This record gives sequence, C-alpha cells and structure tokens, in this order.
Amino acid sequence: MELEVEFRAHDASLTGVAWHPARPLVATASKDGVIRIWNRNDWSLVEEIRTEFEKGYDLAVSPSGKRLLAMCFERDVQIYEPRSFRE
Repeated sequence: MELEVEFRAHDASLTGVAWHPARPLVATASKDGVIRIWNRNDWSLVEEIRTEFEKGYDLAVSPSGKRLLAMCFERDVQIYEPRSFRE
C-alpha cells in the first residue's frame, strides 16, 4: 500500500477519523478538543468545531451524511450538524 497524502491535522494526538458517505469530506478529532473537517480533494480545511471534550473521542457520520457524532471515551455523545455537510 502506498502513502497517498500526509499532513498535520492537529497539534495534539489524533483520536478519530470519519469519512462522509457522499461528499469528499473527512472529519478528524483530536485530544485538543477540536473537530476539523477537510476537503478530501485538496486537503484544505473546510470547517472547525470546538467541543467540550478534554480527553480523546471518536467520530461517526450519520448514514444520511447530515450529522456528525462525537463520542467521548467517557461515554458522552455530542451531535453536530456541520454547515459543510449541508448540500
């Protein structure tokens, strides 16, 4: 397998990645408490969401592609509707 792209997404450890099911978007989560959404075509930053999570968390995109779930390792869940997920 060949490395396709490498870039620095966050200043803290990466804890989660979620791919949008229909659009060229990738969401990344980090211990810095920030979710970043990237354009997969050119890896430019599209949107940034500040969370209340201080520890690691994972991400999931709803099957509809309209919502982003952030699941804290302590079992808290936050649901977002990022503007970049709107058509």
